[in-house]
Amino acid sequence: MESVAVIIPCFNAERFLAATVESVLGQGALVDEIVVVDDCSTDGSLEIARCYGDRVRCISLPSNGGISAARNAGIDSVRSGNVLCLDADDQLMPDSLETLRQALDRVPEAGVAFGRFNEFDDSCPQLPPRDYVNQQIDNTPHAVLADQSFLFDDRLFSPLLRGSFIPMGGALIRRDVFETIGRFDESFRVGEDRDFWLRAVRSFRFLCVDRVVMRRRLHADNLTGLKFQHLYHDFNIRHARKMLAAFPDMSEDDRDFITRRAAECCRIFARHYLSEGCPQEARKYATDWAQWMGWNLEARFLYLLSFLSGPLLANVHKGVRMLR
Repeated sequence: MESVAVIIPCFNAERFLAATVESVLGQGALVDEIVVVDDCSTDGSLEIARCYGDRVRCISLPSNGGISAARNAGIDSVRSGNVLCLDADDQLMPDSLETLRQALDRVPEAGVAFGRFNEFDDSCPQLPPRDYVNQQIDNTPHAVLADQSFLFDDRLFSPLLRGSFIPMGGALIRRDVFETIGRFDESFRVGEDRDFWLRAVRSFRFLCVDRVVMRRRLHADNLTGLKFQHLYHDFNIRHARKMLAAFPDMSEDDRDFITRRAAECCRIFARHYLSEGCPQEARKYATDWAQWMGWNLEARFLYLLSFLSGPLLANVHKGVRMLR
């Protein structure tokens, strides 16, 4: 059996890190390497990681590079044939790594084995499951193997393009995947997992074990919170350009979907910057919107509004509201 490494990228996670590490140590001797990569935390995260002695290796990044940079540093530091990247606020379920590793061993053509996940917060140890996640897994075309696991081919690309439902912390990845498609894209501060899965599924099969393998913690600092909506809009725009360039054979439905999503994000940005009194930024996104979808009436209106200045620009949000 291939060896297993668990990479834990960490930034100011002192409240959660110990429980995360304990959930990995609870997997037993199966785990060959545990690496906590500290991304310039300003709290006690690194000290907590060091308390585990030689059971956990600690890496400190010289500057804050984001979760992709932390994961990549961890991946580059390990020798194991299989890698799992677990966020510092999430937890593995008992025997999860054994389940995932056995799944990969049974299906050599699979590059990734993943499972389902539960969510929890400080007030509730298990929140209701997200129907969307289970529906996407169940409804995407797949082969059902003898052990009732699901084997996916590149038809998984289209559902993943529309929403990420594979938990990074609940997925065991063969090192061959990283060597073939590269590491996580460090230019993305959010959405890096979706980008990685989309690149991987074009070259490898994915295997889903039908059990919960990870607990995902929800809290105010999650990168999935509303305060990071701006980052996700930016990701959708830049990622659309990347996908269209990388996969020119993408289906027309997929091409139309990411084009419209990127255009809508440009529209949102144009309206936002007008209401904030930032005409140059508004003009840029109005122009970008038109490049995606053409110069429709609203794009022209927002573009013209961006040339206003002074008192007129201060009241431009009234004009924006007229578009609702």
